[in-house]
Amino acid sequence: MKKLLLLLILAGAPASLFAQGVFSPPQTAFKNINGIVMPIANATITVCAANAGGIPCSPALVSTIFKDSALTQALANPFTADANGNYQFAAAAATYTVTVTAAGFAGNSYQVSLGSSSSGGGGNPTLDNCTPDQTGNSFFSVASLTNYFLASWQFIFNTTTYINCTVYVPTAQTGATLVLDIATSDSTAGHTATFQTCDGLITSGTINLASALTCAATQTFTTTSTAYNRVTLTFNVQSTLASGGILVVKIATSPTGTAPTANLLVYPHFIL
Repeated sequence: MKKLLLLLILAGAPASLFAQGVFSPPQTAFKNINGIVMPIANATITVCAANAGGIPCSPALVSTIFKDSALTQALANPFTADANGNYQFAAAAATYTVTVTAAGFAGNSYQVSLGSSSSGGGGNPTLDNCTPDQTGNSFFSVASLTNYFLASWQFIFNTTTYINCTVYVPTAQTGATLVLDIATSDSTAGHTATFQTCDGLITSGTINLASALTCAATQTFTTTSTAYNRVTLTFNVQSTLASGGILVVKIATSPTGTAPTANLLVYPHFIL
């Protein structure tokens, strides 16, 4: 009788009791004013379905985003970034449209795909916690392309800069690569910039790395006569990946030859 009663209780329980959500990568709302990049304090963040349009996107997914991965603490939608422009949310695994708006700021939009990095099936863990180098020479932004908006990291042209990211490693792996899809609005062929990835693995204890990052050989990005031409550069991960480790990644650029005349759009991937 007790087992039957328990089953009846569970059958009537809300779906969120059993749900396991995924946190979005921590983000910072930025605006670029005359080349000066600064965070947007208390920016308004709106989360919508993947095919939603508009800035802010509409309609917002009411009661489907949360403060916790157990999906029990509802988060208002839209919600507000903190005083430094930082924000994050949890939701069921899916693809979402996220828009950032604020007074005096036109706003931007990007898509984020949330999924469990520890699930089986050969999926690729995602690069998380990507962070600029604090100089303002790298920043997350949205480019307005012909038929869609592209969210990506932008590296200011003719400048040495980088971003850092982390990725959780669920099981020991070999042969992992870091892939950079790079483009720029520069439509003059032959302009160049070098790119390099470096990495190191945290296995236990302190979140500080025990030694300096190990770098792959540099590779060259070269523009073509087509604006936003996609160039893919692939770098081997230098670290030996161990189960439960956190891979720290540096993605860097520096000028060489005749530099591109527009910012470099960088979309990084971690590939197993």
